[in-house]
Amino acid sequence: MNMKFRSLRSVIGFCLMFAAVACASSGGGNDEEDESAGGVGGSDENAGGEGGELAAGGEGGEGEEQGGQGGAASEGGVGGGAGGGGTSQQAGAGGSAGNGGTGGVALIGGQGGVTAAPFMVTFKTKCATCHGETGEGTPKGPHILHPVKDFSTWLVRNGRKHPSFPEAMPKFTEAEVPTVQLNQILAFLSEPPKPTTGRDLFNDFCRQCHGADGKLVSGHNIATKTAQEFITNVRNGHHPGEFERRTGYMPKWSAAELTDAEIRLMNTYLRSL
Repeated sequence: MNMKFRSLRSVIGFCLMFAAVACASSGGGNDEEDESAGGVGGSDENAGGEGGELAAGGEGGEGEEQGGQGGAASEGGVGGGAGGGGTSQQAGAGGSAGNGGTGGVALIGGQGGVTAAPFMVTFKTKCATCHGETGEGTPKGPHILHPVKDFSTWLVRNGRKHPSFPEAMPKFTEAEVPTVQLNQILAFLSEPPKPTTGRDLFNDFCRQCHGADGKLVSGHNIATKTAQEFITNVRNGHHPGEFERRTGYMPKWSAAELTDAEIRLMNTYLRSL
């Protein structure tokens, strides 16, 4: 009789173990009392929900929280598996074992998510609020794709008020934005393909200093310039290295960076406004 009872308990324990594994999914709800999985964390900084008695804990959100804890097992069963961690935090703890019979064994916690590269964390916290998640610009700050490296480095270290935006850009020290990360950020902003239309080329390479219509910011009206004047100015620039001169400095671009045909497209677009 005792042998049969122990066999029956083993079968029940095995069934509960199977049920725990089968239910170990990232369900969409909150914690349940029986076999439901914990809910998945939100898209920003929410932790995953805690699993039910047999199921896995929910997976952590995409932001900075950890996965939910696995559910506790029923009599003699196996604890639920932990939810996966969020983008930069750890996975939740494995579920606890049941108290009856031989006791269930807690599953291994889920694997934590992948942590973002340090320079991208810096970009998100120091730059994206004003310049957008990809550098496309916002009402608080200009478009910064395809930056001029030496000028952009000076601007980050010194800050400056842009006449088209309400707040001045602060300056960032080496401790706040290390040079290694700054170079990585500038490389990231240079990665998108170069635009192919006159309007988009102008927005990328000229608008920050010359304004949307070519008449503002720099103090020089370039909307009436000829294509050849455009080409000459782009090739030669003005006052190299004198970055503090709002109305004087202009970088230069080689033919490999901007072709004559692309410069003509920008000139045609500007003259059409």
